[in-house]
Amino acid sequence: MKGKALALFAVAVALGAALAFLSPFASRLMPLAPSAVEAATDNPAQGAPGYFVMTYHFDSQLTATVADKAQWKQPWPSRLVAMKCSGRAFGGSGGPTYTWTLQEAAGTVATCAPTTAATEVEGTISDAAIADEASMTLDYAATGTSPTQDDATVILIFKRE
Repeated sequence: MKGKALALFAVAVALGAALAFLSPFASRLMPLAPSAVEAATDNPAQGAPGYFVMTYHFDSQLTATVADKAQWKQPWPSRLVAMKCSGRAFGGSGGPTYTWTLQEAAGTVATCAPTTAATEVEGTISDAAIADEASMTLDYAATGTSPTQDDATVILIFKRE
């Protein structure tokens, strides 16, 4: 028992010495004020209630416009916080474009147009409010001569209302 108490005392002394040594460097280790740079997307704390993420990955080559590439019923009323999209590789000629469109009951909610391989692009939200049990679709449109998009990923971030 006496040996355990002595060991705990030694650990406490060592921690105190370490903290005393590091205290002059503390201002360099962590900023004193929060950064003025804000994220492009809301950044809720991990485990914040009500947020849910839907990720769609299409591990193939998309070569043509596809309506209803994904479809679902929104399980509850929510707000679209962000739409992000990317692709591993892009091809085609004649100035090809690649556009993902999120629709609620045939009305456009958001669009996202990736252009550079392996670079995530933030979409443009035009109507963030999503109704309960809304019919949702994710559409893909490609223009140009022989447009291709390989391994596309679309990320949707919602907040339950």
